[in-house]
Amino acid sequence: EELCQWLISGVQEFGSSGVQEKSHSTLLTPHSSLPPPPLSILDIGTGSGCIAVTLAAEWPKAQVSAWDISEKALKIARENAKRNDANVDFEQVDILNSFNIQPSTLNTQHPPPNTQHPTFNILISNPPYVCESEKAAMERNVLQHEPHLALFVPDDDPLRFYRAIAEFARHALKPNGWLFFEINPAYADDIVQMLQEMQFEQVTLKTDSFGKKRFLRTKIK
Repeated sequence: EELCQWLISGVQEFGSSGVQEKSHSTLLTPHSSLPPPPLSILDIGTGSGCIAVTLAAEWPKAQVSAWDISEKALKIARENAKRNDANVDFEQVDILNSFNIQPSTLNTQHPPPNTQHPTFNILISNPPYVCESEKAAMERNVLQHEPHLALFVPDDDPLRFYRAIAEFARHALKPNGWLFFEINPAYADDIVQMLQEMQFEQVTLKTDSFGKKRFLRTKIK
């Protein structure tokens, strides 16, 4: 919820005249006598679809896409979108196979589309970020009811999803496009350093309602 709120307020902040009729944004759009094109958004690792559905409901004319590796999760996400009358294009995709960034340990035959031309104004993701060593400190109800595929990353590579998504963003984001993350507070500084080394700009951290470094946004040149 807080991540979506930050993105929505950010569109209004960065746009020269905010959001028009809750459907178009001037974010990243040059001044012109023509109306701005619909905002193009991709939610990577959508899970139940809560982020994508929220943004599609906020901007009904936006082009909202959502990816997940799990077909079971996508089935639930599609049901949630239908229940909330939200227009979202869902697709089964394994982001770890993007551009051969890193060998994926996940068995899938659905690699991301070959993005030859920048496609999106905004990429947003709340990817798996809990290290295996953190399991012992987690609430039992989370461990019993949340799919582990959506939660955990290896201790020796905690940034694997952030790295893959950021590399994909360099190809898929339009000029001046924005990348939003929910992050593991324990690795906030590492993620900032990684993005800066990848030539992202205006890397900004935001604390959650408990005062933890939980969200990040950055801009592609």
